[in-house]
Amino acid sequence: MNQTFTYLKTLIASLLVPAMLLGQTAGDYRTAAAGPASWSTVAAWETYDGATWNAASSAPTFADGVITIRTGHTINLTASVTADQLVIEAGATLNNNTGGANLTLNDGAGDDLTVSGTYLLRALNVLGSSGGTPTVLVNGTMNWFSGTVQVATTVAPGGILNLDLAFDKILQNTLTNNGTLNWTTITSNGNIDMRGATLTNNGTINEIFGINAAFFNTSGTNSFVNNGVFNKTTAQTVSINTLPFTNSATGQLKGIGTFTSSPANFSITNAGNIYPGSSPGLVTFANNFVSGKTSKLWIEILDGSGAGTGHDKINFNTAATNVDVSGTTLVVTENTSSPLQAYTILENTGGGVFTGSFATVTLPLGYSITYTPGVSTTVVVTKLAITLPAVWGDFTAIARGNQVNLTWKTLQENNVADFVVEYSTNGRDFSPLTTVAAVGNSSSVQQYQYTHNLPDVQKTNYYRIRQTDMDGKSAISAIRLVKFNKGNIVALTATPNPVRDRLQLSVQADHIRVVLTDLSGRTIENRNLQPGNHELNMSQLAPGMYQLVVFQNDKLIETQKIIKQ
Repeated sequence: MNQTFTYLKTLIASLLVPAMLLGQTAGDYRTAAAGPASWSTVAAWETYDGATWNAASSAPTFADGVITIRTGHTINLTASVTADQLVIEAGATLNNNTGGANLTLNDGAGDDLTVSGTYLLRALNVLGSSGGTPTVLVNGTMNWFSGTVQVATTVAPGGILNLDLAFDKILQNTLTNNGTLNWTTITSNGNIDMRGATLTNNGTINEIFGINAAFFNTSGTNSFVNNGVFNKTTAQTVSINTLPFTNSATGQLKGIGTFTSSPANFSITNAGNIYPGSSPGLVTFANNFVSGKTSKLWIEILDGSGAGTGHDKINFNTAATNVDVSGTTLVVTENTSSPLQAYTILENTGGGVFTGSFATVTLPLGYSITYTPGVSTTVVVTKLAITLPAVWGDFTAIARGNQVNLTWKTLQENNVADFVVEYSTNGRDFSPLTTVAAVGNSSSVQQYQYTHNLPDVQKTNYYRIRQTDMDGKSAISAIRLVKFNKGNIVALTATPNPVRDRLQLSVQADHIRVVLTDLSGRTIENRNLQPGNHELNMSQLAPGMYQLVVFQNDKLIETQKIIKQ
């Protein structure tokens, strides 16, 4: 009896182990061939009986187990379907692109739709719920071109949500973006119509408008919270229409064009950051985005070519309305070669003035600010003197293993005291790593170096050098970055993206070749690069999307999309 029982246990275990290892249980479905095939086509599916995969006798429904669209396979919804535990593997596609073919999710265990490949929602279809609280997780790409999302959706880090085509998108649940949301409009519509919805951005929203678009507070209780980056890349207007909006302390509103609200005096919470352009740039805001808020305005001065090209500028355009800056922090940074002149960095173009005194003002050495509360329609900073006793040469940051080697040169020194190496993991908040004594006085090239032994090998590391002279005056170098991905050195990082003039390339590997092409495949640049810092001049290129193809030893290692403003 005991021997028989032991034999049965062994037999059962031998049958179950393969299924357990593969995560399969009886009743699971998977696609049988690459297709494309209709969901309702029975021959497109296989089902698991607990031991082997067999041809299905019916198409899957929510009453079945896990439903998997496998890598390389495409399924088309041609009629409405209710599903649960639906998995779209990397390299697989589910097209929800036939009118009236809605996808309804049943609230089962775990995420009810996991997108690691591509899911297309179009033809005014509904991604809906049969009850409960089903969830969608986007690890790959979701193309939401039209229709309604009624289920809680999360875009994971590395995931992409594309909003495209000339149709409004109706959101009726929570949408949390931890990855990238690309919001594109063409010739009409393309708005986000919120009906009992919450949009939380912890990642990046890229606005790529061909026509103005808006958030609409249509019905129910809605809100938009920005904890990440909202990046406007075009001269069009994005409007927040009676929608409660919060730009948190970690939030960034950046880019060009116009941010506005309707009505113009609608209540907005803004404790976050505003960065015009892609350094530099010109952006316009309705006054209520800043007036009376505790926001931080970041202004960069590059050269003397004018607002939007040589230096950042923020315009405020609400008619006959003042801007109260009493809670506002103003931070101005500069390129050390900026000419001695005045720079208008803020302007109230609507007919009002600026009131209140800035909570904090940070200016580069040698700068003054011209602003009279209650009188001024502009805020002007003026560079009065050259303050730097050092003439900078090259500055590079090169990763070697899990260390970063920093080297910098001066071409001339006059009473220089020292150099402080500063470090950041977010590109904004820097702290000192070490202090290196300077030669002090020299008319020849001097070279310095420092090795950072403990960079963060999970993310991007930013470095800059603060030079201080004998009188205590200081200036800051350009920023260099080294990017890691799960402990591995990223061979090439391109910034800024979107780019207006010059694309900076940080090369961290040998034998790198880059090819810049337009979307038609025409080659614009083809260049071999050594480890260090390089740049591509894109100032003469037409605005739009470009491809940066990266080779190492003539083997393709990655392709990056570059947006030219």
